[in-house]
Amino acid sequence: IQYAVNPATRQLNRVVDGVANLLADGVLDMQFAYGLDVNEDNLIDDTNGNGAFDEGDFVNTPGSSDDIRLVRVSLFVQTSRSDANYITGAALTLEDHDPTADAGYNIGDYQSFRSRVLTRIVRPRNVGLPS
Repeated sequence: IQYAVNPATRQLNRVVDGVANLLADGVLDMQFAYGLDVNEDNLIDDTNGNGAFDEGDFVNTPGSSDDIRLVRVSLFVQTSRSDANYITGAALTLEDHDPTADAGYNIGDYQSFRSRVLTRIVRPRNVGLPS
C-alpha cells in the first residue's frame, strides 16, 4: 500500500497493486515523521538532546520500522475554489519537504487558495512486539 499526493490535481490517493483510489481532494502535501525507541527502553528517544520529549524528537526517516512508536501525519490542504480577494505568501515547507524544489513548482498553486495544515500524532498498533 502506498499513499500518493498529486499537487496538480490536489488529490490524495491510496495505491494498492498499482490501482489508485481517491482518498481526499484538496491535498497539496502529506508528510510523515516518526517518534522512535531505538534503545528499547519503552520511551521515545530524546533525538534533539534537550532532556524532554517534544516535536524536535521526531525524525523524517526511521532507521528501522521496528523502532517506530509514534507517527506524526501532516497534511497541507486547500479549498477547492480560489478566492481572488485572498492572496497568500509562498508554499509551506512541511516536515522535510520544500515544494519549491519540486519539478513543476508553480507559486500560483498556492496563491488565492485558503489553506490549512492538519497534523495528528498516532500510535501504531502492535509496535515493539516480537516478530
